[in-house]
Amino acid sequence: MKGFFFFTFLLLFFSAFGQLEVNITSDHGDDTVYTCTDTTITFYLSVKLNGLPVDSAYIYWDFDDGDFEEGYNLDTLTHIFVKRKAYRVFVSARKDSLYGFDIFEVFTGLNPDFSQVHSNVPDNKGICSGDKVILTGTASEKKWKETRSCVRVETFPVYIDTSHKYISSLLFRNYPLNSAVDTGENIDSIGIYIENSAFRDIRITLECPTGRAIVLKDTGGIAKYMGAPVLSGYDEGQPYWYYFSASADITMNEYNGNDTLPSGVYLPEVSFDSLKGCPLDGKWYIKVEQTASQQDNGYAYGWALFFNDTIDADTLQYSNQYDLNYSAWIGDGVNLTSEGVADAYPQEYGNHKYYFYIKDNYGCMHDTSLYITVEKPNFTIDKQTVYIGDSIKVEDKTSWSDAWQWDFGDGSPYGTEKTLYHKYFQKDTFQIVMTVYSKNGCSDNDTQNVVVQPKPITIEQYNIFTPNGDGVNDVFSFFNTPDEKIIAANIEEIKGRIYNRYGEVVCKWDTPEEAIKGWDGTIMNKGLFKAPSGYYYYILLIKGKDGKKYEPFKGFIYLYRGK
Repeated sequence: MKGFFFFTFLLLFFSAFGQLEVNITSDHGDDTVYTCTDTTITFYLSVKLNGLPVDSAYIYWDFDDGDFEEGYNLDTLTHIFVKRKAYRVFVSARKDSLYGFDIFEVFTGLNPDFSQVHSNVPDNKGICSGDKVILTGTASEKKWKETRSCVRVETFPVYIDTSHKYISSLLFRNYPLNSAVDTGENIDSIGIYIENSAFRDIRITLECPTGRAIVLKDTGGIAKYMGAPVLSGYDEGQPYWYYFSASADITMNEYNGNDTLPSGVYLPEVSFDSLKGCPLDGKWYIKVEQTASQQDNGYAYGWALFFNDTIDADTLQYSNQYDLNYSAWIGDGVNLTSEGVADAYPQEYGNHKYYFYIKDNYGCMHDTSLYITVEKPNFTIDKQTVYIGDSIKVEDKTSWSDAWQWDFGDGSPYGTEKTLYHKYFQKDTFQIVMTVYSKNGCSDNDTQNVVVQPKPITIEQYNIFTPNGDGVNDVFSFFNTPDEKIIAANIEEIKGRIYNRYGEVVCKWDTPEEAIKGWDGTIMNKGLFKAPSGYYYYILLIKGKDGKKYEPFKGFIYLYRGK
C-alpha cells in the first residue's frame, strides 16, 4: 500500500504541471544563426502561458560550451562562442508547476583543411635573396559532426554520507522539441557508478526535466555493500556500475545473495511508465542519498541515462564552402593573389612568414601560414690556418645552390664543384670567395679567409737506395712522401751536393724542383755513367720561406745495385 500511495501522489503531482511557451530569438536571426567565432550574439527570451507573458519565471540558460546562467529575469543575454562547431543553446523556464524549454542552434564557420597550402620551395630548404617564390593556397571542406554523451563521469568522486548527497544532471538537447516519454520502454537504462558501505540506507531517485521523479532504489534490502568500499576512514574504494532497466528480473532490494550487491541490471522500484509526458530534452537529475548509518559512507563516480535506440535523435553535421576568389596572401614582396596563387620576392636574410586568408560562406575569415627562409650562402673550411703545400677542404652548405664558382684568391683556375680540395704555395692571407647559383639563376656569395704560413723545415734521413731498374727505390730524394713534399713547398732556396768517397760531386741540386726530382744513381743525373755501389756523402744548405737559414743537413747514403 505504501508504494501504491507514493505512485498515486506522483500522478497527482505531475498532472498539475502545465506547459510554458518558451521561445529564443537573437539579434542575428530568429531560429538559427550562421556566424563566426568571437562574434557577440544577443539572445532574447520570451516566456508565455496561453499567449500572455509570464513574469518571474526561473530561467536556466545552457550555451553548450560549458557556460550557463540561471536565475530570474534573464530574458536578454549576450554570449560569444569561441570554438568552431555547432551549438545548441538550451533554455528552460519554470514557474510554480509550469515548465517549458526551447533550443536555438548556432553554427560557426569551420576552419578549412589547409594541408595542401604550399610553396615551390622544398621542405627544409631556403632560397636565394630575391628569388621568386610561388605561393599556392587551397582550402578543402572539413566536415563537423555532433557527438553527445549519455554518460557523466565526475572529475572528482562525490562523497556520500547522511550529510552529503550526490545530485548530478545530464542535459539532453538533440531530440525534436515535442519529443516526450510516451511509454516506459522509451528509457533503455539508467546507470550509477558507485561504492558505499550502507546498501540498506541508500535511496536513488531519477528526476525528469519537468520535476517529475521516480524511485530507482529505495531503502531496505539485505546486502551490505555497493561496490568495494573502504570500511573505515574517507579513502575511496572500488566502484561498480549498476543499471536500472525494465528488462531486469529483480529490484536491488530483492537481491538475497552475498554481502556485496553484484554489478548488473536491476528493476527500478517505480516503473518508467511513471515518467510518461516528460520531455526527452532538458536536464535529467539523479539523486543518491544515505538516510541513516552515520558511520557508513561511500562515493559516487558518475552516472548514465540511455534512451531507446528507436527514438531518433537529431545529429547536427555540416561543412563550409570556401571561395578562392576571396583569398589573399600577405607577406614580404607578395604580388596580387589570383585564385589562391601569388608570387613573392623576399630580399632580407632570415625567416619570412606568409599568411593565407580565405573567406567562407558565413563571411568568416580563416588563415594559415608558412615560412620561407632567405638563406645566406655559407661554406665550411676544415682549416683556417694552413702550411704552405698543405691541402684544405672547402664544402658548400647552402641548401638552395645548384652551381658553384670558387675563387681561392691565388690566381688558380675557378673551382666548380660543391666540395673541393686546394693547396697554397705562397705565404699570405687569401680570401676565398664562393659564388653559388640557384636553379633560377639567382646568385649570391660567401667569403672566408685562410692564413697560409711557412712550415718549419725538417729532413728525413735515408741511408740506402737501389737504382737497379726494378721500379722500387730507384731514385734517391728527400721529398718522396706527401708530408715531405709539403716541406719542399716551404723551401725558398736549396743547394744540395752528393759526393763520392774521393770528394767528387756526383749530383747537385740548386732548386727545390731539382731536389724533388732527386738522384737517379748516374753521374750528375745525365744517365750516361752509373755511379758504382758504395757510400756517398750528402750536404744540404736550405733557406725556408719563413726566412730562416737552417743548419746544413749532412749524412751518408749507400747506393746498392744488386737485385
